[in-house]
Amino acid sequence: MDGQETKTSQEQDDNGAEQKIVSKTAGAISYLAFSYTAGDQAKNLKPIAIDKVRPTEKNVKNNKWSIWAYEHMYTTKKPDKNTTKFIKFVKSKDMKSTVKKLGYIPVNDMKVIKNADGDVTKK
Repeated sequence: MDGQETKTSQEQDDNGAEQKIVSKTAGAISYLAFSYTAGDQAKNLKPIAIDKVRPTEKNVKNNKWSIWAYEHMYTTKKPDKNTTKFIKFVKSKDMKSTVKKLGYIPVNDMKVIKNADGDVTKK
């Protein structure tokens, strides 16, 4: 912040709530999933570039736009058969069009891999 004093702000863990707050607050800036930056409810939102890199699907896939994360699914250490089948289905080609339709990037479309420490490598 180049020596500037920072301000405390509210945090949201819900994209829908964040979308409403940002769209109604002049000068607000926040992170939203792409699925919340399109359509009628997002008409007052303007995606911004950082270091001349626009937040696009292509730039996320190759990590040029580095503000992204994988969706997470958590299980027990040894998930049961149905849980394993569900995770496999979510990652399948059958779900790819649904994931895209919902405004998300299928994990298999990524050109990079990000590990738990945030280190990114090319596939």
